Amino acid sequence: MSELQNQQGFIKRCYKALKKNGWLVLNFHSMPEPDLPLMQTILTLYSDIRVCNVINGNWIIFCGKSPSLFDGNALTRRAEALVKHVEMPLMYYYWQLNSAN
Repeated sequence: MSELQNQQGFIKRCYKALKKNGWLVLNFHSMPEPDLPLMQTILTLYSDIRVCNVINGNWIIFCGKSPSLFDGNALTRRAEALVKHVEMPLMYYYWQLNSAN
């Protein structure tokens, strides 16, 4: 984990750099507390925030600049199709994915 992603300025610069439908993906060793300034910045800037606790204990935070264009069924189909192309337990991660908003 890069300490850079623990800085509010980094999160803000990423937001500015992203296109309208862009996503920032962060990897944390532990889930930041919701009342910390870093998480408050994320919750304020990003419209669609999802978190996933991965097998090794890290937390992946997906920060969408705009709300996702996919409903739950479409997202499930896309995840299932992607499983065929990668050697990772994607469906495990997919089912661990939760909204943080």
